[in-house]
Formats: sequence, structure tokens, C-alpha cells
Amino acid sequence: MKRKENFLTSDDERINACAPFMDDQGLIRTKSKLLYREDNFNFRCPIILPNNDYLVHLLIREKHIELNHAGEVITMNALREKHQAKQVSAHTAPLPLDRVRDALIFEVIGVDFAGPIYLKGGQKAWICLFTCAVYTAVHLELVSSLNVATFLMALQRHISRRGRPSVIYSDNGTNFVGLNNQLRALDYEKIAKTVAIQQIEWKFNPPSAPWWGGFWERLISVLKRLLRRTLKKTYLRFEEMMTTLTDCEAVINSRPITFLSDSQEDIMPLTPSMFLHE
Repeated sequence: MKRKENFLTSDDERINACAPFMDDQGLIRTKSKLLYREDNFNFRCPIILPNNDYLVHLLIREKHIELNHAGEVITMNALREKHQAKQVSAHTAPLPLDRVRDALIFEVIGVDFAGPIYLKGGQKAWICLFTCAVYTAVHLELVSSLNVATFLMALQRHISRRGRPSVIYSDNGTNFVGLNNQLRALDYEKIAKTVAIQQIEWKFNPPSAPWWGGFWERLISVLKRLLRRTLKKTYLRFEEMMTTLTDCEAVINSRPITFLSDSQEDIMPLTPSMFLHE
């Protein structure tokens, strides 16, 4: 296997970009996003393979033959169980344990609001978005106001349909930039005390680290883009908007969350809806 002296070339900067370290056997490894997952060490910290190296070509060929000449995607997926088998990209921090641990869908969730949305007749509504931290599935609820009672009813509907979560993440209610004062004043502390009765742990993102909510903020952007394309300048009634949100939910949950290949012969990529319907 390749050792550190094999990397002492002009490509050193690219290797340093993925925060390498040397193990006890002298192999160069990198820490993956799944570092905190309880899994095989080779999977969590794969060995870095240099590009355009004869021994690496032999390793890929051996794996290809071992898999009975499977396609490129299957071969590369098998290699990535132990190796960093692609061109080195910038190193990213490992995901927190709640994002990678074995869990049921919607067992660990993040919650946030989008809106307001203006309905027919001048009525305002907001979208309560529940996002699964592990499988990135979404559940959308339309609410008519921003108060504790209304949110708890939306949470109860989510629990009745998707099951009771064990952990809920949210912003702390004071760092919702760009939304109205009602949303900033939503009393999440009171909500947290209420859900504690159902043995749900509520975790607040620190105000100084808004990126902690990235896994649901990204899907809020996807939802807004869908609504803009669907509604344009149309104003709907409350029930019509609920139906539209259900359609948007189905579209978001059908997006691929694994590698998407252009080949028709490759296996179907995983989507959040597969875990919802299993």
C-alpha cells in the first residue's frame, strides 16, 4: 500500500486539503464526514489513494474482478468503503452523531418556519417544516399563526403521521433574520417544556452558529424555489395551499440522496421516500 513518501511530489497541497494523518502502519488516511458514526475504522477514515499510480490501478482492477466485472458505480462504491478513491477535494468537517447514527426516519428532526405566505382574501399563513436529520426527508404543515398552541398542534399532526421523534433541533427563536417579529418572539422554551412530557429532547442551535441548521435551511430553499415555480403570482385558499404543500413534499422526498449516475444500467439511487414507504 502507498506510504507517505509516495506523496512527496508537487501534489502535496491537494493532499493537505483533506486533512491527512498517518496511521500506525504508515498509511495516509483522511477523516470522513462519518467520523463519529459507530462503524468500521476504514469506513470512517479511508486510505487516500494517489491519482495515476500503477498500484492503484491494480487495486481497482482487483476489486472490479472480485465483483464479477460490475459497473463503474458498484466498483467505486466498494472501493470507497475503505479508500478515498476520487480526486481530492477540500476537507469538510465530520457530521455530528445525530446526523449519522442508526435511527428510524424522523427519529431525529429539525424544525423551522418559512413565510409568511399570502393567501386568497388577504389571509397569511406559514409553513412549518420538519426535516429528518439522518435521511433528509421533509414533512410540511401549513399553520395560520405563529404561537405556541398552533405549533404544538402542527407537531402533534407530525407525530401522528410520522412517529414520535426522540430529538428535535431548532433555532433559539431570536436569530430568525428577515422574518417578522411574531416569529422572533415564538417561545421555544415553553414548547420545549411541553414536549418534554412526551420524552422528546429539544436541542437549541447556538446563536453564534446558525450553520448548525444547515440540513433544514437548504431544504427550505428548495421548497421556496418549488413554490415560486408552481404558484408564480397565484393566491390560493388555505386548503388549496395545503394540497400544494403535500405535492411539494412528495417532490422533495423523491430527490436522490446518493450518487446519481447517467447510465441506465446502474442501480436506482436512494431517496428519502424509499425510507418513508419501507
